[in-house]
Amino acid sequence: MTSGLLVLAVAFFIGQLPPGLPEAEYLVETTLRVSSTGGGIIRASVPVLREWPEQRIEAATPESTRCKIKIEHVQPGAASLTLVSGPLRGGDVASVAYRQQVFVKPQPRRRKNDFPNLPAIDGKSKAFTVPTPTIDSADPAIRAKATELCQGVESPWQKAQVLSEWTYKHLEYKLMDYTSAKAAFENKIGDCEERASLFIALCRSQGIPARSVISPGKTRKEAGHAWAEILLADADGKAEWLPVDVGLRWFAELPVAPPIIQKGDNYLKLGSSGARQRLLGTWARGGSGSLTFEFTQEVTPISANAVLDPTQLRKSTAAPPNK
Repeated sequence: MTSGLLVLAVAFFIGQLPPGLPEAEYLVETTLRVSSTGGGIIRASVPVLREWPEQRIEAATPESTRCKIKIEHVQPGAASLTLVSGPLRGGDVASVAYRQQVFVKPQPRRRKNDFPNLPAIDGKSKAFTVPTPTIDSADPAIRAKATELCQGVESPWQKAQVLSEWTYKHLEYKLMDYTSAKAAFENKIGDCEERASLFIALCRSQGIPARSVISPGKTRKEAGHAWAEILLADADGKAEWLPVDVGLRWFAELPVAPPIIQKGDNYLKLGSSGARQRLLGTWARGGSGSLTFEFTQEVTPISANAVLDPTQLRKSTAAPPNK
């Protein structure tokens, strides 16, 4: 184990993040290539990383051939790289290569006395209190269970903590293709994505704003990681998103710092009449004849404390929850 991972492992065992822990550094390389047998103008879009309070990015200028490039934020919490080719001849390839140096800060432990209240629910935060694709917080069984678990529990912090602990105990861990919060609730199995989604659904059913956080794998074929964030407010009403990793039992702290490719779980599905989906998708259209779309995204840990799979730091007995 590298010295950086050893520090993180110690932090996990003792439940405390050492002061001054440095940012984790990653290199993210995104490539996109499109062509068509009949040529023409082709448009395509793929997700890329964006900045967050805990994540900063130093991005090189995209290297493009036969196309123009646009990078923009996509609500509620992602970014896209969109390619628009010039007029292509049959078989011509339009391409872009985009390198991002990504620096992510671990998030220190917060205390319940610092966040005793729910935030003021405005138009922006309300989006994280309602059902979204595959996270049905209005499901009667999910709502009833959350209400039962939170009966007699006073603060939103304590309610979220109760719901996190119940979710951890309710779901048997199984690495699998993602299903939904309802399927996880009923079948009692899932991995980090099901754990996050079920916890989010339970929180939203009790009026606690919550959202998904997605970290990419080393390649698009490899699994990344997922956790949740809840929005709570301090005594002065200032709201802050707090991380909750149900499977690793990190509540209002994140001692590791995986790269983040998406927050939120409600994105417009291209080519549909208003349909939504949990993850920001990829798309390509245009040209004539047969269309070829090639997209790769590779994440390389650079620093010793860069971690793509936080489950490698798990103990056989999970760390105690943050009180």
